[in-house]
Amino acid sequence: MLEVLREFWNRNKRLNGNDDQQEEKEKTRNLAKERLNILLVQDRASISTDFMEIMKEDIVKVMQKYVIVDEKTVEIEMTNSIKNDGLRSETGFVIKAPIINVKNEMKAGNIQKTEEIVEELAEKKVEAIGDVEKEIEEQEKREILERNKEERRNKLLKEKEEKERLEKERQEKEAKLQKIEEEKNETKEESDNQGE
Repeated sequence: MLEVLREFWNRNKRLNGNDDQQEEKEKTRNLAKERLNILLVQDRASISTDFMEIMKEDIVKVMQKYVIVDEKTVEIEMTNSIKNDGLRSETGFVIKAPIINVKNEMKAGNIQKTEEIVEELAEKKVEAIGDVEKEIEEQEKREILERNKEERRNKLLKEKEEKERLEKERQEKEAKLQKIEEEKNETKEESDNQGE
């Protein structure tokens, strides 16, 4: 910053009062104002030259996705201009980046092909999602059928166990009745034998 001020001061000292010199003085004065303005903006925004260099590298990387630029010739300048109302100022960046060429994939025909590929991929994605949804639906149906089969199997097993239990109870009752019948017959025979 001091070097800029010194350069401005030295230029002003050298200039004298003739018209060419006055014109040169005016140009120099305007240049100095612009440089001071930029330095003030940088100071106010707390933007260091290192930060500006990092930002330049990032901007160049983004630009190189689409166009071929010479990194060495790219310039980023901070500007400050007064708005139309005359009260407020506007700070911004001016990027000067000479374009060597547009990358092939970014040319008009290739962009259209890229768009077609993107559309095709989107359609395939929709189809794939539909297939996955169908598969999930079918899996859910299979699971429901499996649960229903399991429930029926369990119900049949319970019914079979209940029938077996009832059959066993019936057989036990029949055995008891038969035993009672036999006991009756035995007591009757005994009473008949005693009566003779």
